[in-house]
Amino acid sequence: MKFLSVPENKLMLVILVGILLASSAVALYLHIFLKKGKAKEIGDLLGRRVRTWWTMTIVLMLATLCGNAGSVIVFGLTSFFLLREFITITPTRRGDHHALFWVFLVIPLQYYLLWLGWYGLFIILIPVYAFLIIPVRMAVSGETKGFLERAAKIQWGLILCVYCISHAPGLLKLEISNDPTAGLRLLVYLGIIAQTIDVSHKIFDKMAGRHRFAPQLNDELCLEGFLLGMTTAGIIGALLYRMTPFAPWQSFQLSLFIAIVGYAGCLCLYAIKKDRGGKGVVIVETSEPMIDRVISLCFAAPVFFHFIRFFCMDKPIIMF
Repeated sequence: MKFLSVPENKLMLVILVGILLASSAVALYLHIFLKKGKAKEIGDLLGRRVRTWWTMTIVLMLATLCGNAGSVIVFGLTSFFLLREFITITPTRRGDHHALFWVFLVIPLQYYLLWLGWYGLFIILIPVYAFLIIPVRMAVSGETKGFLERAAKIQWGLILCVYCISHAPGLLKLEISNDPTAGLRLLVYLGIIAQTIDVSHKIFDKMAGRHRFAPQLNDELCLEGFLLGMTTAGIIGALLYRMTPFAPWQSFQLSLFIAIVGYAGCLCLYAIKKDRGGKGVVIVETSEPMIDRVISLCFAAPVFFHFIRFFCMDKPIIMF
């Protein structure tokens, strides 16, 4: 296979499988031998995430083997389920149903532009045209009660679940250092760091949490969890520098940046759930809503994509 002919790709697969196997072993140990208190909670959390990671990895690899169209279809379906869940969490009124038809129609259009590689329209379709058109369609329906709040909910869902997440497969369209597979390594790198901060801060909150902050969002959030989670993400990023065009110290800084943005996404999700009374919708049979498992990736993907495109596309690497 041409993909495996690149040494960095072989290394990426070895690292990825190693991380998954190690995480699976830890989760299994916690599940079998530790069945009380915080250890059980950590084991349950890690076990759910490990199953999600295996599924994501297998689907991503199959999509990659299917080429550009396969990855576009996989992430397009992901956006569809995320947006459906978000709309369910933040209910709309009867007058919004026609507008929602156009909202979901934006999904295939956004990913079609990605498949074509039409960057100029891909980058402005949702934040410019959809942002303006959807409220107009809502206004035409004549339902004025709570108009601004309803429009904001739909626009926020479209930005988060479609626009942001579509930047992740956008990495596959980038060719860096004449290596067409570099984008895949960067996508896996992004996913690992985003999931690391998403899980590690929750684990450290439970294990070492002493100084709480933002209790109005979540009473388990702790300064220790934030700092230790960032440190963990930075160390893993530095160790995975071979998957990027950066030096180890640069990869360390970049992974910290990804982790901070991903953590910000978690805070926003806590605020949304608090506003909705802690409500969530389960699309897959697990105790976590789908958006809980990818919120860090949603926030980090567009920032990471534009950073890579600006600094690495036919330009010398300049960081900080």
